[in-house]
Amino acid sequence: MAVEGGLALRAVWDGRAVQRVEIRSGRPLEASRLLRGMTPQQAVDTVPMLFSLCGRAQTVAALLATEAARGETPGEPALHARKLLVGAEIAQEYLWRLLVDWPELLGQQAQWPLLAEARRRLGEVSARLLAGGEWKRADGSPPSAAEPGVRGGYLEALLERHVLGIAPPAWAEIADRAGLARWAGGADAAAARCCARLLDGEGDFGRSPVGFTPLADEEWLMMIAVEMGKTPGYPARPAWRGRPLETGALARTLRVPLVADLHARSGNSVLTRFAARVVELVSLVAGRERSAGRLGALAPAPGCGLGWVETARGLLLHRVEIEGGRVLRYAVLAPTEWNFHPDGALAQGAREIRAGDPGEVRRRLSFLVQALDPCVSWEMEVCRA
Repeated sequence: MAVEGGLALRAVWDGRAVQRVEIRSGRPLEASRLLRGMTPQQAVDTVPMLFSLCGRAQTVAALLATEAARGETPGEPALHARKLLVGAEIAQEYLWRLLVDWPELLGQQAQWPLLAEARRRLGEVSARLLAGGEWKRADGSPPSAAEPGVRGGYLEALLERHVLGIAPPAWAEIADRAGLARWAGGADAAAARCCARLLDGEGDFGRSPVGFTPLADEEWLMMIAVEMGKTPGYPARPAWRGRPLETGALARTLRVPLVADLHARSGNSVLTRFAARVVELVSLVAGRERSAGRLGALAPAPGCGLGWVETARGLLLHRVEIEGGRVLRYAVLAPTEWNFHPDGALAQGAREIRAGDPGEVRRRLSFLVQALDPCVSWEMEVCRA
């Protein structure tokens, strides 16, 4: 029943550099058609069957949107439980990239057993939250047993021994590129080994002039909600003032000293995006105030609700209109539609790729795709200009 579709990337290369990347999306964006006529609860229950990746965040966004459309406001315990649920999912996604995907791209050994155990542990956290039901209710308190599963304990030890090579609080003190280089060169752990390669020229590309989605800006979110409702096809090709934006960890961590230093030196390069995700993972495990996992809701008009969640891949929006107790219209704007817009961060950043053979084009473009992390499968073709 999933409706994700996929991306087809066609890199046009002149023998020296990538001239352009054409992006064709096979994402059907059929949520409105499939959910129309359902009750709000039926829509919330159906959403995770439509989206296999970030299914928890999708469910929470749907719940927030339908509540707002009905004039309901969840209590703090429910919101807290939802943040834990989304946080567990974000941690799993980040660990997958750092333990498996990036090592494989860089020719290093993937840490599948470590990832499998982390997924099992985080899955238990989610199961407790889902079984308790606190995430859906406006009363009650989230089960305390879930909290250590997302923050501290096992995950902190995993980061120290296998991901970072140093204690997470010590890593969080890294404030600039020089400090990052000292860590990457001296620690024997998955993220450190990958970062060392990216610092050594492998990640110094992918920059673009694309701006960033703002963080928890209700006025901006309200304007996007209006566009989603009035502009046909807007969720498939979103823009702000005529231009696409970049969303994700980098957009959320620009004020963190390490990310700010890297961005000032290297812009929104592959390296900067990689570091931003590590920053968020460390903050998530430490239980510090963070942007990943933030969520909220707005009511643009009577009977209309917008639910938003900052997911592993960026800002996710669900907009619903309810009439007579049934869904009249439903729209989803996922992070992939921002980052893989035909003139967005991927398309513009790929123009920095310099390579003398198609294999190298494919490799470097794969780095950039991984740094932006689409929520669907993708395939690539390299052709001569």
